Amino acid sequence: MKNLSTVRQSTPQLVALFLALAASGVAHGQSGIEVISVNTTWTSGSYQLTSLTVKSGATLTVAGGTTLTVSGAVLVTGDSSIVLQSVNNTAQVNGAWAGAGVTISAASVEVDAGSSMVADGQGYAISAGPGGAPTGQSGAGGSYAAQLEEQVAAHLRSR
Repeated sequence: MKNLSTVRQSTPQLVALFLALAASGVAHGQSGIEVISVNTTWTSGSYQLTSLTVKSGATLTVAGGTTLTVSGAVLVTGDSSIVLQSVNNTAQVNGAWAGAGVTISAASVEVDAGSSMVADGQGYAISAGPGGAPTGQSGAGGSYAAQLEEQVAAHLRSR
């Protein structure tokens, strides 16, 4: 049996291993329950969870291009937040506009008062993206926010 001081010394090694796995794009808690209580960043990838809870004032930042599938509930509570980023929103990729946000599919999503789920400023940059204004001219609109709002509205209508 290990004594308590040995276990304490092993903890930083376990944290380092977890961070290394996260950086390599391995899904966190794949098919499991994920509870985030410290600031955490997920790299772009595909994550499949049973449930996701962000609590205790933590921020979960999810990279653009990520697909997050949660068979149960997503809960954001305790003045916490989920920040949804985008990718490829400033220029074309191989001659095509390839901007992508985060796709979330969940049985339910609950964001408590004081907590948030945000994608602010993640649309195409000024004069970029399909329908962007030509260089030197002004463009208007919030492509990412408008798409997200329409998707949420369509989902609610289908219930």
